[in-house]
Amino acid sequence: TTAGVRVFEFDPSAAKAAPSTDQINLDLWRRDLGLIDVQTGALRRLTHGVRIGHYAVSPDRRQVAYSVLEGAQKPGSGQYLYQIVVQDLATAKTRVMASHVPFTLTGSPISWAPASDKLAWRTAGTLAKDEIYVAAAAGGQPRRIAQLPRLDDLKSLIEEAAPVWDLQGQNLFFIRTGAVWRAPANGAQAAAFAKSASDELDIIAPRQQRLFSPQGRDSALFLTSNPGNKRVGFARIDLQSGAVTQIFEEDKRYGGYGTEPAISPDGTRIAYVAEDPLDPPNLFILGGDFTQPQNVTRVAPALTRRALGKAQVLEWRSIDGETLRGALVLPAGYQAGKSYPLIVKVYGGSSISNDLNRFGYAVAAYENLQLFATRGYALLLADSKLNIGTPMVDLMKTVMPGVTKTIESGIADPARIGVMGHSYGGYSTLSLIVQSPLFKAAVMRAGMGDLIAGYGQLAPDGTNSGIDWSESGQGRIGGSPWEFPERYLENSPIFTLDRVKTPLLIIHGEQDDAVPVVLADEVFSDLRRLGKPVTYARYAGENHWEGAWSYSNQIDSLNRVIAWFDRYLK
Repeated sequence: TTAGVRVFEFDPSAAKAAPSTDQINLDLWRRDLGLIDVQTGALRRLTHGVRIGHYAVSPDRRQVAYSVLEGAQKPGSGQYLYQIVVQDLATAKTRVMASHVPFTLTGSPISWAPASDKLAWRTAGTLAKDEIYVAAAAGGQPRRIAQLPRLDDLKSLIEEAAPVWDLQGQNLFFIRTGAVWRAPANGAQAAAFAKSASDELDIIAPRQQRLFSPQGRDSALFLTSNPGNKRVGFARIDLQSGAVTQIFEEDKRYGGYGTEPAISPDGTRIAYVAEDPLDPPNLFILGGDFTQPQNVTRVAPALTRRALGKAQVLEWRSIDGETLRGALVLPAGYQAGKSYPLIVKVYGGSSISNDLNRFGYAVAAYENLQLFATRGYALLLADSKLNIGTPMVDLMKTVMPGVTKTIESGIADPARIGVMGHSYGGYSTLSLIVQSPLFKAAVMRAGMGDLIAGYGQLAPDGTNSGIDWSESGQGRIGGSPWEFPERYLENSPIFTLDRVKTPLLIIHGEQDDAVPVVLADEVFSDLRRLGKPVTYARYAGENHWEGAWSYSNQIDSLNRVIAWFDRYLK
């Protein structure tokens, strides 16, 4: 930067020149790893300015393993490569266990064997196969003990859970498509090991690197979740036969809010966070015979005396015949046989019906849907499934049959249907109202409608989050604009705004670093040019997520949303 001028440049003739498509400044990963003496407070640094993804201390507390971000594997791929490094805590000497390991951008956790003699990791990402590797801590070539095809969904773009060890250090266990897989550490073939007929299984506290086996080495406890009724619980799995025995199941949701269960030091109990639609998250402890959780905290007990909206699972089939679900929230004081205004909440490509047992049916206080249910609204959290190249039309194919099902049930008044969403949900909202006149009000928060403009967005540090997002990520276009120009046009609702019949409220933070405010400006300017009813609330100094906004701006924006739906749906 010189005299207020910031210059970006790429010279293909320069030595080792390669196109830069980093979706984020990779130097944000630079950090120091250190040891702090808890008695004296003295700090000893182990690394200085290294791009560390994850780290894990060995069970004997003598070594630490960490992943070091090398860079992107291929422009636009969203696939990143890491080194795996082991460092001796006494001598600070390091050894590189592996290089060019494919992980997601956030890396992948590393698991130490109970004897601290081996470590394991699992590859992940848009280009990577689903593989498990084991390496001797003393060094040597890592051994691949599992090689499976990459799962064809966006889960591979999110941090994969590490494989975990049994207490003997003989087998590694991991979750794939809701089933438990076992990979013998000696290199025998990995195979599906345990599966429930109705529930998806999950490992308890994978970051603690070992199975939760409180009753000996022959069995372990796992979390269960039922995708149909959304109930969760605990099951015991026999580690010899793979037999699954359900211990109990309940209408709650476990974890979230940056937490995962914690295993007690003696390995006999776990502490975890649980919530339900009418009770905020609380802390529970489970031990003994594991049938009676102990409620340790009681957050906001006054809320339990309020009349709140209750939810149920709604099931429908998409236009293509796939089974989909939604969480249908009934208004507080619901009366059977009476129809109500309905607000549809969307976030394309996700199973937001899994929020059925969250307090307020939302991930954060700002999104608490009781704000609407207690004001006489029914709500539908509609699941959707999107394909590469056709996300916009897929929203219609998957969401609209759910809306129709709600109307046919008699709960929703077809003349009073609204829709709202945040971020990609904002894009989803705009995509629906350009394709259907059914909606009488819509709210787009932190959304956008122009995939071409989004592709080329340039951050102040010169990074391009839109390239990977569009080509290989959530945008689901599958390539660049010069490869698939028609896909960018067909999936950009900005080009069909003339079809909009729905009044739209736009809410956006002016400092949004995920969806630049200019993309919301574009939607407002074009709708105003077309003479469509539109209101645009731009919040100075605020970023992408309203939950992190100032309290006064959170209140102001929520009041605007409520007033908007009241105006057009009541």
